[in-house]
Amino acid sequence: MSRYEVIKHSAVIQMTNAVPAIARRLWNVLLANAYDRLPVRDLYTIPFRVVQDYLAFNSHNYDHLRDTLRLLVDTRIEFNILGKDKKNVWLASGLLSSAMLYNGTIEYGFSPHLRRLLYQPSMYARIPLLLPNSFRSKYTLPLYELCLDYLHEEQGAGETPTIPTNIFKELIGAPDYSWENITRRVLKPALNDITNLTPLRITPRVKQHGRKVTDIKFIVRYAAPEGLPKTPIAAPMVVSETLSPSLIYTSRDYDTLFAELSPEEQLSIMRRAEEELPMLLREYVQEHTDSFDRLAKPALLQNRNLLLEELLHDRTIQQELF
Repeated sequence: MSRYEVIKHSAVIQMTNAVPAIARRLWNVLLANAYDRLPVRDLYTIPFRVVQDYLAFNSHNYDHLRDTLRLLVDTRIEFNILGKDKKNVWLASGLLSSAMLYNGTIEYGFSPHLRRLLYQPSMYARIPLLLPNSFRSKYTLPLYELCLDYLHEEQGAGETPTIPTNIFKELIGAPDYSWENITRRVLKPALNDITNLTPLRITPRVKQHGRKVTDIKFIVRYAAPEGLPKTPIAAPMVVSETLSPSLIYTSRDYDTLFAELSPEEQLSIMRRAEEELPMLLREYVQEHTDSFDRLAKPALLQNRNLLLEELLHDRTIQQELF
């Protein structure tokens, strides 16, 4: 997975937008950091400095970060409100189940239902992590994610379903706005952002009953020159960390850290890493021995790195507590 985007389940894109833009951007980064470990971990860690890089957040104001994390824990969200995922009819959850901030590190978790939904979704969109830093309107990101979710990349076009206005207001995060305010304060600035900063062109189509607007849909097309990415990275910044398996270390860092462990610790980690290989992959590799380096070795190293992070994290906690 690229360190500049996150795979986001359609049901999570289509959620009630009850948090400000900075909280939604932070949640995307936290999901990207945790993604590869969702099946095997309950808690995930990320340094505050990495979050600063990804959100272009120059302040060291931990109070603001704490307030944003508290909001992600306290806010209950309904997912899949457009019903795109037929298997997940309804889900309500906090965006985070818990969060802890200590010594420049964020530790956090997702609810079990949400973890299951987030990992390897059957329908999803790839959401850029850096591009939203350039959006001026707080309503741009939820609209942009919604339109990306219905863009067919092969065709370079798509359209959302027809959405009742009351549901659209929940999706965009303006449930109490009149339609006049939706047009002036939501759609106009958000569409300007998307037109000026992305290769997407979005055309709204409304349905009226008399003079009252009752429904809206969006026609989406890709307008950038051939060969350019559909979700370009705007306002590039220096981010030295990789995103797989986490945002914290590079592959070379993992090899160095692993070499510093005792032989007993190395053996224990490798045994656990091998056990976490998917059963079907392990059986296939056993039958096709020439496939080990191509298929199983990358997964084995990834599992090793995840376990290594867990070991180092537990040591840090012990040192701080005792």
